[in-house]
Amino acid sequence: MIKKIDQDKNFRLLQKQADLSAMFGNQQIFNPYIYYYKLYNAFPHRHWYKDIDKSDLINRLAAIYDLDKAAVFETHIHSIKKNNASPGVSAYILSEELMLCFPPWEFGNTNDVQVYYSDTVEKKRLKKILDIVADCYMKKEAEKREVHLLMQNADNKLEFIPMHIQNLTINPQLYYNDDLLELNEMLIERLNKENDKGLVIFYGKPGTGKTTYLRYLASNISKLKLFIPASLNNKIGSAEFINLLNDFKNSVLILEDADSILKKRSNDDDHIISNLLNLSDGMLSDFFHIQVICVYTKDLNQIDHGMLRKGRLLASYSFKELSLEKTRALCQSLDYKIIPDRPMILADIFYLEQDDFGHTTKRQIGF
Repeated sequence: MIKKIDQDKNFRLLQKQADLSAMFGNQQIFNPYIYYYKLYNAFPHRHWYKDIDKSDLINRLAAIYDLDKAAVFETHIHSIKKNNASPGVSAYILSEELMLCFPPWEFGNTNDVQVYYSDTVEKKRLKKILDIVADCYMKKEAEKREVHLLMQNADNKLEFIPMHIQNLTINPQLYYNDDLLELNEMLIERLNKENDKGLVIFYGKPGTGKTTYLRYLASNISKLKLFIPASLNNKIGSAEFINLLNDFKNSVLILEDADSILKKRSNDDDHIISNLLNLSDGMLSDFFHIQVICVYTKDLNQIDHGMLRKGRLLASYSFKELSLEKTRALCQSLDYKIIPDRPMILADIFYLEQDDFGHTTKRQIGF
């Protein structure tokens, strides 16, 4: 049986002496920095980990620490899908001036873990905690958050730079019309399929939620994701770009602003469209196994007809105003005082209660 390690000086005595009223602002959420400072009169250092299996971490910590005594507070999230509760926003004082926190979503993502400590914490003790946290990484979640951004280096050579996107957790049933829901399930399944090909086109006027849905979709894809900024769209037609794809087979290629290249072909851009057609359903697709997602703001009748051919086009979806029923339901979920009587686009809904100074009471997602 593993011996429990006693917490050092009882932090609850310090907590009783500290004025913690400043810890809660207008949002009424736990602020670990203020709590730590009020407790120990010291501003802490912090390690911030993402994509951690918090249930696994709790089990590992429970074998070493008495978490009932260490808990500043705990949140247990219950679901009909799980027999055991999952840990939510929580904080633990593992030893004097060493605190571990599962932060509120306002401070990070669902699977974030933060470790706060001062210079007085023994390095061996700190390293032990950090090693335990690092052993609880969820590899699949990390893969979902990673994208590779096409850039030009100092020598004007193309390269993909790895970056991380913030996971976007939304309820598609609340934020989008019903005709997207069935398509959403198909896209998540198909875009996670190994060695696949094909083209997806999202289109609609600005503010209808195309980029927000794209971020949501990307956070549910485990395969490699390659992002092409609008400024480098023209590079898709180059031999250098095709050569670069050798190291990124079986991936999803994302063009967020594809208006300039999806139009009907002219002599100047034949090579760009040709490469996209070839990558999505041609000789190159058999070699690279790349799926392509394009975001477009114009009507489909302006797109090159080759992009819409059956067998190549996995799906196309037109983002429009939410139905009146959906508009009203979303506004009610946001606790708006104003409930519209007309269909609205997402961007207008989230700015509906904006005041004259540009402040808005509700702004949860970006467009």
